[in-house]
Amino acid sequence: AAFQLLRNIFDLENASFFRSRVIAAIKTMTLAIATVQDFQLMLFETHVEYMNGDWISGWILFVVDMFWPNGVFYTKGPDLTEQEKSDLKTNCKKILETSLPDQLKTVLGKHTEEGLDILHEMLQNRLVL
Repeated sequence: AAFQLLRNIFDLENASFFRSRVIAAIKTMTLAIATVQDFQLMLFETHVEYMNGDWISGWILFVVDMFWPNGVFYTKGPDLTEQEKSDLKTNCKKILETSLPDQLKTVLGKHTEEGLDILHEMLQNRLVL
């Protein structure tokens, strides 16, 4: 799913042969590193480690505190000014750009900026989230 998302966002179907092959090779290497047995073992160990009462109750308390901080449900804060909205949008885009590793930017080539713009706009859309 992650590789399909990368392929669509960064338009790798129309990418140069080299970039398209590099992504295919990375996908193949990830499949070669983890066999089906290794993956099932990892799932089992993760399930045993995290699917217990303490872990689940911790997440429930986290969600309750997130939606009802101090027992109060969502009180609206003051509206943001247009400048504050613009600053938030710019800062979010910068953080998104810096979080992408340089090696991946090199592989994606000229479509990196366009793909990040599309991803940023998707994250800004309330229907997507």
